[in-house]
Amino acid sequence: MLKIAVITGTRADYGLFYWLLNDLKDHSKFKLNVIATGSHLSKIYGNTYKEIEKDGFVIKEKIKILSSDDDSLDIALSTSKAIKGFAQYFNKNKTDLVIILGDRYEALAACISAMFSDVPLMHIHGGEISSGAYDDSIRHAITKMSHYHCTTTKEHMKRVIQLGENPDRVKNFGAPGLEYLKRSNLLSKKELSRELGFDLNNFFLFTYHPETLSDITISKQIEQVLKALDNFKDHRILFTYPNADKGGKKIIKSINAYAKRNARRCLAVPSLGQIRYLSALLVCDLVIGNSSSGLIEAPSAKVPTINIGKRQENRTSAKSVINVENDTNKIIKSISKGLSSNFRSNKQIYNNPYGEGKTSKRIIKWIEELDLKNKKIFYDLSLSELD
Repeated sequence: MLKIAVITGTRADYGLFYWLLNDLKDHSKFKLNVIATGSHLSKIYGNTYKEIEKDGFVIKEKIKILSSDDDSLDIALSTSKAIKGFAQYFNKNKTDLVIILGDRYEALAACISAMFSDVPLMHIHGGEISSGAYDDSIRHAITKMSHYHCTTTKEHMKRVIQLGENPDRVKNFGAPGLEYLKRSNLLSKKELSRELGFDLNNFFLFTYHPETLSDITISKQIEQVLKALDNFKDHRILFTYPNADKGGKKIIKSINAYAKRNARRCLAVPSLGQIRYLSALLVCDLVIGNSSSGLIEAPSAKVPTINIGKRQENRTSAKSVINVENDTNKIIKSISKGLSSNFRSNKQIYNNPYGEGKTSKRIIKWIEELDLKNKKIFYDLSLSELD
């Protein structure tokens, strides 16, 4: 029986992992070990490890890594703690395969520890570009340490191969987040409103993460966005907290203060959980901020996205995504465009490049076929391919 460790560090990657975890758990040939770390174990971010347990998964190991602050030093120290914690785990627990997703620093730490422990890695969401955050560099570093790659578009698949990965080890299976929209029983607007105690008629779903490579301060970033929201008093706003990135706590402070000043039309929650988040996404008027969910899941929900700033810069997206600089007046114009019937009614803009939501079963079928003992070597493109 293959022992497969799946690493989750945030509510976001857990939501993307959910159906893969579910299918691995029920597979007769696999033993699933879930490892929770990062913001899952933080009270500030909602102790979201409880959502994992509530969903019926046993958490094999909890690795605490977050420091009291979130400046550059604290993030580096958190990464160091994660490397140590994962190294100790792999030393104690036989692991045949580690599955990681995305571009978080805790995922990078898991890769480093797995590499030195001689454990093969499978990476989901490699080959993508998000130029406004150091996640971009982390993602490509993870690619170089990983043995198997499940990309979300053909473009991303080609980029992973360009990085020196053997094409036989790179598969385009689409984005796992879309699977949740197809396979889950989501809540109606009325049910969600009742659960949250918040009227969800005419509302924006808002998530804004720090631009970790921006020349603009975190405080200035969120100030520009919140000023723009003042121009849409007829709309309610459902805020969710940012990731545990450098400067994230400043964003939390700002949105909590804004929600308090505008209590009749705003609600801020640390984490909605995947069911409530995607239920909200399906019934909101716009997704606003810079979350990847606005680029990946929102088009399939037929909801326009206002993608602000450079965090997701150059990332593949549908035409329903309106990219705008972090400037109050430009954000106002973009929101107005996203609300316009002419824009929203064009069905072609929602064509989603990230697949059709069949990722998990494709990944599992591939794992069944793999010889995990095969070593990884660098794949050289021919000179003609480089011309």
